[in-house]
Amino acid sequence: MKLFRLTLALAPALCASAANASNPVSLQGWRQYSGPDFTIISQMSEADTAAWTGRINQFIHAMQGRLPGDPRVLGPFNLVLFENNADYWASAPILKNGSPLPNVAAYGRAGGWGAIAAACALGSDEQTQRILFGECINWLLSSDHRYRPRALRQGLNEVYGAYVIENGVEVFGRPIRGGTSRLQRAVRNSLNNAETFLRVEDLLAVKDVSEVADKHGVPMFGLESWGFAHFLLFSTDMAKQHAMDRLLAAFSHHRDPHDALREAFGDGADTLNTRFRNYISGGDFYEVSAPIEPAPLAGRIMPANPATVASILGRLEASTGHLDMARSHAEEAIRLAPNDPRPREALALVDYLSHNPAAAAADCREAIRLNTRDGWTWFEASEEVGRAGQPDPNPEALVQLTADQARDAINAAEKAILPCRGLEAAYSRVAALMPLASQVTEDDGKFLAMGRILFPNNGWIEIGHAQWAHRVHEDALALKIVGDVLSRAASLSPEEVRRAKDLQGELTAGRG
Repeated sequence: MKLFRLTLALAPALCASAANASNPVSLQGWRQYSGPDFTIISQMSEADTAAWTGRINQFIHAMQGRLPGDPRVLGPFNLVLFENNADYWASAPILKNGSPLPNVAAYGRAGGWGAIAAACALGSDEQTQRILFGECINWLLSSDHRYRPRALRQGLNEVYGAYVIENGVEVFGRPIRGGTSRLQRAVRNSLNNAETFLRVEDLLAVKDVSEVADKHGVPMFGLESWGFAHFLLFSTDMAKQHAMDRLLAAFSHHRDPHDALREAFGDGADTLNTRFRNYISGGDFYEVSAPIEPAPLAGRIMPANPATVASILGRLEASTGHLDMARSHAEEAIRLAPNDPRPREALALVDYLSHNPAAAAADCREAIRLNTRDGWTWFEASEEVGRAGQPDPNPEALVQLTADQARDAINAAEKAILPCRGLEAAYSRVAALMPLASQVTEDDGKFLAMGRILFPNNGWIEIGHAQWAHRVHEDALALKIVGDVLSRAASLSPEEVRRAKDLQGELTAGRG
């Protein structure tokens, strides 16, 4: 189980350089919008904040239903709009070379808490809007927990991020300015490796852009990902087949691109490369227009409380690796609002990511005392049970827990699920602790059954549910669940398959 996962979509650089800001970001003068799906805090004027809020709200409304995913598990996100690049860079993700990410927007998720940071100026900058919309796509896609190749993730981001409203209609699928001509040159090119197409199977096999940087330039990978997604979504033949949906479904069963393409398109997979190249060469990049369905805002733009700003900045900075700055903002938020659980939640995340288990456990206890409703904080509390005294806690070493500690950790993980049904790690933790707990309950089975529904591709949750059934003497149910797991072994990790087979053998021997 991973403690923390940060997913960043690297957008084209818009700034020539990105020096770290040395001065702390002021907490004064911010504005806030709070809606059912997202919160925005902004340094900009009320008019500009309202304009960006309206754009984001309308875009999210337009995209809901067009993207794969389960709205039941879509966690909230917080959008932080900086007025200038210097303040943005103080919170921007750090690249491997130690420099901040020099683009206008980046999305990250820490547990059940997502954030988008952006440096924005209102105006006609379509690239700024496209990148910011693209990060909203990353948020919406975070509710689709199926395996998705990097090229499909980036392609969906780029294609739908180009959404515009013109003459009262919404336009989906608008080509990237200047990108189509480069793609067409690449189809014809056979000399420069960094400017040629990858075969579709090779494109879908890319996990890290650095793997193909020498033979297939990073910008070219982004463009080809856009082109392939556009081909699946908007070309006449592929759109009729719902090709994108079919391919995403196939990747739920197969990690290998060859097998996924064969399942999705049958014999048509043999001609896919030719049809894709013909689509690019033909130049008919279709768009889809629809009458706009207005999406009114669910609240008003208000002055932001400095403690709220500090809490959100602290969590943003923690998720992007600025732990010292994050700690400073979290501690300032606690000073400003000592009875509000949100500053404690931010500090708990900082200590958690700083590998300070004793401090993180204390932060979680204080946030819980203040009636936190943050699922990630409850999950942190579950992780810290029995670990506070360990200098180098190992979250995989669950055998270190006593039976009573395991039961306490399950209780905390289930309390994480109650306010945050989409916190997959909490279900996985309940599942992992099933063999160790001093006792199991009917509610444990209900939580695991719900986890299986929401995350049908998570083999560990299924295995945990089977172990729960075994412990309550429902071995027939346990065997059925294990059989379901093994029926899709091709899409699981070797460790998941091994554990399922071991449990199946144990159950079969018991029945004999």
